[in-house]
Amino acid sequence: MAETDSEQILNITSIRPESEQMFHLRCSATADVRAAYIRPGQYAQLYGGAKAGYYALASAPDDSYLEFLIKNEGEPSTQICAMRVGDELRAGPISGAGFVLPEQLQARAAQLHWHLFSMGSGIGPMRALIRFFLGGHLECAGITLWQCSFERSHVPFLSELRAWEAGGVRVHLCLDRPGQDFTGNLAENVARENPDMRSAVGCWIGSPAFGDSVRQITAQTGLAAGNLITNFG
Repeated sequence: MAETDSEQILNITSIRPESEQMFHLRCSATADVRAAYIRPGQYAQLYGGAKAGYYALASAPDDSYLEFLIKNEGEPSTQICAMRVGDELRAGPISGAGFVLPEQLQARAAQLHWHLFSMGSGIGPMRALIRFFLGGHLECAGITLWQCSFERSHVPFLSELRAWEAGGVRVHLCLDRPGQDFTGNLAENVARENPDMRSAVGCWIGSPAFGDSVRQITAQTGLAAGNLITNFG
């Protein structure tokens, strides 16, 4: 299929398994394509064959490449995950507003602690935000990541967690499959840590049911409903 004016061609420079069912793609792109990526949480439409899906970027806006974390399940994800280094990946333009701090919070951004809630591949755009923070481009008081997975082998970017923590990011792995990795579900982990979220912004990625759960859990910690954001809708 021919490239249209709204489509870009990304060149895959790296593709590897990242965790159970997850693949980590790195692509080269022209400066013009990358220029549209200004805020973590933005996404692009990627094509696998004739079908397309939306995928959030896992690299930071100031990186010289584009990265995606894709679950190898369903179309077009399975077709994309089967690609190899050197393949061309058709993509739509980078879109969306990303994670936008609510207007009522912008004046005190430096005093706010960000709590990031993700499940599965949702850690991809959270990684983008964390990398943005570690690079000194996100004004805030700190970041806490709450990543929900079945078990440790299902957690993407495990090799990066230590560097994130060394940079000041607090990481809580909410592993709810019974076994040696078990730490409990999100509600149990938040209850155990008992964070005060009255001066915080919450950011979530996942299914609508996960979003509902995050709203219920964070309401009990003092987080105002208007301070909970996502990158879609």
